[in-house]
Amino acid sequence: MAKRVMAWITLAAFLGFSWSCAVYSVTTKSPEAMKSQKRAAARISAVQLKSGEMVRFNKKPAAWVQGDKVVGERFVKNISVEKSNVQHMKIFRDNAPTEISTNDGSFYRVDRILIREGTRIYFDGYIPFSILLSEVDLVWIKKVDIPGTLLLDIGIPAALTAAVLIAYSAAWRSFLKAP
Repeated sequence: MAKRVMAWITLAAFLGFSWSCAVYSVTTKSPEAMKSQKRAAARISAVQLKSGEMVRFNKKPAAWVQGDKVVGERFVKNISVEKSNVQHMKIFRDNAPTEISTNDGSFYRVDRILIREGTRIYFDGYIPFSILLSEVDLVWIKKVDIPGTLLLDIGIPAALTAAVLIAYSAAWRSFLKAP
């Protein structure tokens, strides 16, 4: 029975620690509202340009502010590359490329292959991108939610451990009272 209790405690702790990685909050700010000392540390998930266009960035690595620019990898749909122009293709499992570099120096991080036909490859992916802060209207900043992370890291495993210990002690008491 003691091994079973320890297994439940371990499971509760594992679930809490594995869920904690997913607790983030996203705030929307104007570039002027961002404090200059915190600009470089901000991890930007998207920006809205003054023209109204929304630019979504890759999550890993997230975009950041470098000087007076937002620098990152922008998501683009339906990119077409000539197979003969491909200099290097990093292949992942199932023969699907994850990174493509071309002879002209372009670099693409592939999200999804659409079609491989004839001499061309069509895919959705990320391309290096930078834009001046003066052209940005709103910035979506992703940051770790510390109270939520602590609640998941400590609160849920503690509550599950307490529940298991209460159930164990109740079972032990009923075992002792049995004739």
